[in-house]
Amino acid sequence: DQVQALYALRQREVQRGLDHPLWGVELWDRRKPRTSQLRAARLLHDHPYLLISGGNRTGKTELGAILTACALYGRQHPDVLHFCERHRIKPEVFPLAPSRVWASALTFGDPTMVQRSKLEGYLPPGTKWYGRWANQQARAVLPNGSEVVFKADQQGREKFQADNVDWWWSDEEHTAPVCEEARMRLIDRAGRW
Repeated sequence: DQVQALYALRQREVQRGLDHPLWGVELWDRRKPRTSQLRAARLLHDHPYLLISGGNRTGKTELGAILTACALYGRQHPDVLHFCERHRIKPEVFPLAPSRVWASALTFGDPTMVQRSKLEGYLPPGTKWYGRWANQQARAVLPNGSEVVFKADQQGREKFQADNVDWWWSDEEHTAPVCEEARMRLIDRAGRW
């Protein structure tokens, strides 16, 4: 029956979206007003540090979550390869998995919860959370062994010391001492920010 076949197809699409959250991602590109997640992401080809600026609701946090998820999956993961091919982004901009990633907001209040929720939407089934709802540092470990640690600028420079990371997603403008310290943590792994 045609209805049953369509229903089965839709169920497979829904399951694919649950099992492969990066699969259906579509980065947008608008000429007017001149905003583009796609063009911003492609800047990673030539720059280890990427600053995305724009007004409220322009997709900055969403793009940060998508790119951070790709870093956690690793450049050899089929979903990342599909994402990169679809958007003409070089997979080499992402680290090999397993990777160690920081995601930081200014405080452990609402901005941190937004950042965690955005990223969670792109993480694979089986991701284990530690302190997911805590108003403090938290982490998530993916089935492939990659780890994301959620930090906050309010922790100060000292809490960003003595670690090495492959990727740092700082949502909103952090203080200069934290930025300098975090940038140093990227050196050993040729990480991106």
